[in-house]
Amino acid sequence: MFCPNCGAQISESDKFCPACGNAVAASRPEPQPQPEQTYAQPEPQPEPQPSYTQPDPSYAPPVYSQPQPQYYDCGVQARDIAVAVILSIVTCGIYNIFWFIKMVDDVNRVSNDQNAQSGGITWLLTFITAGIYGVYWYYQAGKKMRYAKQVRNMPADDNTEVLYLVLALFGFGIVNMCLIQSDLNKMATPAA
Repeated sequence: MFCPNCGAQISESDKFCPACGNAVAASRPEPQPQPEQTYAQPEPQPEPQPSYTQPDPSYAPPVYSQPQPQYYDCGVQARDIAVAVILSIVTCGIYNIFWFIKMVDDVNRVSNDQNAQSGGITWLLTFITAGIYGVYWYYQAGKKMRYAKQVRNMPADDNTEVLYLVLALFGFGIVNMCLIQSDLNKMATPAA
């Protein structure tokens, strides 16, 4: 550093010039206090929520020329599962046939599959093939129910159709019917 009066070299700690005696400290700019740097905490980003709006690509209903119906009112009526099982046992399976036919129609309705076989045809094919077509239908019902849940933004399992298939293969069709009816009850139109 140099003296502003005579130009002699002086050290930083000197307050007066040793050559001319001029006050050097007054001519030096006072150091300005630096503002403290504050770092803003980043706003926490919300965890991405799983989206159920993308339907299952392995099942999609056919494309229609008319506009698609709204999904909030699909016209499915809720059924009491315990009563349905008891009636199936008491009537020696006759009510089970009625329940199966109605359930097939309800699954087609909630999945908006208008070209699917009706409940009566599905039951008849199951009867003729000694239950083999019924096993296939339970597998398809799993896909349709997963699609129906995804469209309604409901949580849907990825392996529903496999569960229905395994239960049907081991002869637990009534368990499949209870599971499907439980999901249908969640989508049913509330009673007024």
